[in-house]
Amino acid sequence: MQGNIIWYYLNQADLLQDGHPMPLRPLSNGNMMALITTAIPKAKTPYSVLAGVRLAGDTVSNQYGPREIDMTTLNTLLLKVPTHYGGRCR
Repeated sequence: MQGNIIWYYLNQADLLQDGHPMPLRPLSNGNMMALITTAIPKAKTPYSVLAGVRLAGDTVSNQYGPREIDMTTLNTLLLKVPTHYGGRCR
């Protein structure tokens, strides 16, 4: 490769929130995992979503809905995970 762009993620719903994909990670199934967040860290309404996206640019979905989770929900769920020390994540 010579630095040529071979794929670009653009999603109108994310752009409406001023969200931009920061790290993109290829997954073994051919999809990508992206953290979509506001470019300005001190935004009045922060927007951060971890999402699975197809190369076509749409969010991966299954019978339960889109494969995405916002950071507030993710952090709440992580607090409920037991650790090997016997407690919960804090």
